[in-house]
Amino acid sequence: MPVVAIAGGTGSVGRFIVEETTADGNFEVIILGRKVNPSLEKELGARILAIDYSDPNSIATLLEENHVDVVITALSGHTPPEQELGLIQAAAKSKVTKRYIPSVWGIKYRPEQSWFFNAAAKLSLFDALDKTDLEWTAVANGFFLDYWGAPNLKT
Repeated sequence: MPVVAIAGGTGSVGRFIVEETTADGNFEVIILGRKVNPSLEKELGARILAIDYSDPNSIATLLEENHVDVVITALSGHTPPEQELGLIQAAAKSKVTKRYIPSVWGIKYRPEQSWFFNAAAKLSLFDALDKTDLEWTAVANGFFLDYWGAPNLKT
C-alpha cells in the first residue's frame, strides 16, 4: 500500500486531505507535524510524526524509515517558505520518496506576478522542485475548494 505523508495534516485544508485520503482506503496516511497528538491520531486514523522543519536530514531519514512514497504539503499561508523548502530538500534526499505536491492550493502564479509576496514564495517552491528528480504537481484549485471542501471541514 502506498504511503502518503501530509505536512500540515491537522489544519483545515490538510485535515480535509487526510480525511479523504484515509477514507479512500488505498493509502497509508501519515501526518507530519510539529508535535504528536495521540487523541487526534485516533480520531483521524493516521499516525502523526513530529518533525523539525529546520532539519531536512532528519526529515529525509523519517521519510525513508516510513517508506513514504508521496509528500503532500498543506501548510498555512503564514508558514515561512524556508520550512517547505526544507521538506522539498528532504523528499529529494529520501531514497524512497518519488512524488511531491507543494502547498499552493490557490491560484496559479506566474513569474510576472513575483512582485506579490505570496507569489514569490510559491514560485520559489516551483524552482526548488525543478532542481530535483521528484515528480511534482501543484494543485491550483482557485477558490473552488472554499465551496467544495469548506462545508466538510471540522472546526
